[in-house]
Amino acid sequence: MSELHKTQAILLLSAHFSAVGNETVKPLTISEWKRFAGWLRNRDMNPWDLMTGNIYEQLAAWSDMSISVERLERLLSRGTALALAMEKWTSAGLWVLTREDYPKRFKQRLGVAAPIVVFGCGNKALLKDGGLAVIGSRNAVDEDLAYSSGIGALAAQNGLPVVSGGARGVDMYAMLGALSNNGTVIGVLTDSLLQESLSVKYRKYLTEDRLVLVSPFAPEASFNVGNAMQRNKYIYCLSDKALVVCSGKKGGTWNGAIENLKKRWVSLLVKQTTDKKTGNVDIVERGGEWAPKNINDTVQKVLLTNSSTDPRPDKPKTPLAVGVGEKQPTDYQAKQSSDKENNPLHKTEMAESATNEDNTNLNVQAQSQNDDVVFYEVFISKVKVLCKDDPKTRAQLAEELQLQKTQLDTWLKQAVQDGKLEKLQRPKVRYQCKSTGQKKLPL
Repeated sequence: MSELHKTQAILLLSAHFSAVGNETVKPLTISEWKRFAGWLRNRDMNPWDLMTGNIYEQLAAWSDMSISVERLERLLSRGTALALAMEKWTSAGLWVLTREDYPKRFKQRLGVAAPIVVFGCGNKALLKDGGLAVIGSRNAVDEDLAYSSGIGALAAQNGLPVVSGGARGVDMYAMLGALSNNGTVIGVLTDSLLQESLSVKYRKYLTEDRLVLVSPFAPEASFNVGNAMQRNKYIYCLSDKALVVCSGKKGGTWNGAIENLKKRWVSLLVKQTTDKKTGNVDIVERGGEWAPKNINDTVQKVLLTNSSTDPRPDKPKTPLAVGVGEKQPTDYQAKQSSDKENNPLHKTEMAESATNEDNTNLNVQAQSQNDDVVFYEVFISKVKVLCKDDPKTRAQLAEELQLQKTQLDTWLKQAVQDGKLEKLQRPKVRYQCKSTGQKKLPL
């Protein structure tokens, strides 16, 4: 069977072809795929073998409470929906990579937890280069935004790719700081890949082959709290070394940094700060390393040390563009504050803000808030819908929201304390929306 047919089979079983939640049948999750693909492999079968023959005969010995043969058959029958989606995606320049195709370091570090497929646009060869992951809050202060821009610019001047998340704030400043200085960037998006691939701010760099945007989530996916919490691990696993510019004491940046320290994917530098409200100090106490105070020394440290188990091939350790005795990148901060109106980064942010003013979509609302607050608030809005008419167990919520169990437990406990949810103990532990106290009218 051709590679195209293999990819089609994988997409039919695992991908969303429209807005998540609108499908009549739910695609397999990563954990479900792991179980099913493993079962097939043990019987010398592949997912694409199911596209020919009688699926009920082929899977006569298969038994799983959440993955019925009927569900698998319905997923594989979505050929028309797949064809329409692929036509839309390819016309926008998007492509798809399966586990057989995407970067070696991705598979090595994530193993069976790696995404089933990765969607992307731009120069896919950049995915093999690694680079410096730059991570931080959406609502960073001006000093941290200037620092992020400076890191991106210096990385570009020294041939070091930047890996980041494409979100407003630190991510955007680091990425555009690199791109505006002829650098290369890997952007790992949590939502709206199709929309971002067509945006003005990225189109120039995509056509110049200096940018690749990737996402393990559907190209048309909107903001999802579970996806946002997972995204940072993909950033770490595509890089050689990571730098946290600013973090809260919870939220996506924090969770990603702590997970990286536990899994030891890459070594982690943390920008120095005296602000005790940030989580930077806590991240260092858990195993991170303070970055040098001088931004130029930070880039030099990244270039001259490489703790990655999968170093970037054929990348010489080039001399720094900013040498001893030359102007240090504190000029970036002065330029950001004194000439902000002429800064392309500021113009991009202002344009995005104007575009989003009339958009009341949950995605836009969520991204306009602080990481530490927004994820919990979006979680509450989602869980209220799920538990409105039917109490849900912890396992059901974990599957529906695709959240790590540790994070889910933390938010469930907080929701009960805040009076948002009610915890039922019998006949088993379940969660439902907190009653308003109003009595129902008799029928």
